[in-house]
Amino acid sequence: MLRNITCRPLKLRRARNNDSVAGEALSYLVGMLAAKKDRTKIIRIHGLRMQCLSTKIYERITGRRLSRPQVVVYGMPAMKAVGRRRQGLKNLQDVITELAGDERQFFLEESVNAFSDFFLQKEGNTPEQLKDFYYSFPGIDISNRRVLALLRIAIIGVFEEQIKTAEANEDKDLVLKYSSGIKALFKDLKGEFDPAQLTNFVLIRIGDYLRKKTSAPKQALPYYEELLSRDDKFGEFKARLGIADVLGSSDDVSDNKQAIVSLEDIRKRATDDEQVQEDALFRIVEISAKIGDWAKCETSCRQYLDAKYSKKTAQVSYLFAVSYDKRGMNEDALFNYGNVYNRYRGFILISAPSVQRVMEIMWQRDMKAGEQVGTGDKARIVEMDDRQTCYQKIGWPYVNGTKRIRENNPDMTDEEKDLWDAVAALVKKYETSGLIKTMEQVREEELEAKRRGKGK
Repeated sequence: MLRNITCRPLKLRRARNNDSVAGEALSYLVGMLAAKKDRTKIIRIHGLRMQCLSTKIYERITGRRLSRPQVVVYGMPAMKAVGRRRQGLKNLQDVITELAGDERQFFLEESVNAFSDFFLQKEGNTPEQLKDFYYSFPGIDISNRRVLALLRIAIIGVFEEQIKTAEANEDKDLVLKYSSGIKALFKDLKGEFDPAQLTNFVLIRIGDYLRKKTSAPKQALPYYEELLSRDDKFGEFKARLGIADVLGSSDDVSDNKQAIVSLEDIRKRATDDEQVQEDALFRIVEISAKIGDWAKCETSCRQYLDAKYSKKTAQVSYLFAVSYDKRGMNEDALFNYGNVYNRYRGFILISAPSVQRVMEIMWQRDMKAGEQVGTGDKARIVEMDDRQTCYQKIGWPYVNGTKRIRENNPDMTDEEKDLWDAVAALVKKYETSGLIKTMEQVREEELEAKRRGKGK
């Protein structure tokens, strides 16, 4: 099939001496063969493509020339396979330099990423060497701020990958090293480059970093606003999401409500970006909880869970339970808190407060064994006194089962420790109240029952 696709344009080229048509066809073929990892064919076609690019006819047609970077990028695996990595990197370098001077700069980001990947695949090359190279990229003038900023973002991407590898290897020193490097690079970008000089992609990257990783998220607004002022709407909904997120973090309730309105609009309009829709809905959940709009919080949580999003399922499940708790809907709260601590027991930030609230609600309700709770289809008979249940069946097993996390996990935060300690203290309080059987007494009764059973 691939042969049929390309033979016709190549025959036309030979018949009509039309290099541009043949070049375009070969560009697509290289991409298809690269996807199939057919390196032998790529080498042959890559050579033909370079011939097409060298013709005067092809160079005069600007639109056609845009396919050259794709061929160079797609051809790199084959160049590497036949020992021509250095030539391949030189081709990529030339493409980047050439595109840097173009107005549209089509396929520039992909070309830079390809250069980074293949540069680092060479034994002995390091991310630091790549950084030095990008800071003084041959042929790119210091006045070309758009491209210089893009190259810095590329370095950040490389450092982020290094962090993932270091985390997998539990190399904390390396994680710290590259994290510090990323922080310095973003500081450099913010201090040396005006938002108007940056591509939409770079605006989003800087804006998101300032919003998520600094103590002053409002610093991100000029970057998002610059993007939204342009005719080019690439990244529009990510920018709108960023602005809404900043409003949602404000201490002003009117800002928070405006954030929810904006986020709802983003959800409806960002139909081609499911991740943006998910992030927008999660922020609606969070902000609704923040301002105490628990009915809105419940509705949004249900929408999130029904959509089967996965990124923040645990946190949404917890806030779903809280939304019932805050409105005094105890049965629904108990059921959903139970789901949280059973499914996410090791997630102390949500499992511990869930266990604590279940214990508190049941202790206060104080229903006795044999009583009926709920109505209609939800009616059931209480099998054990509430107070004994919340201690024996919920609080004590949770503390005993998660104690190793509290004692042995060096990464446990102070907040997590405080939440866990609060549950342990509540279990101890109920245990020493004299109003329930302790676990020691429960075990003694169980052993006695066994002895009596054997005696029979």
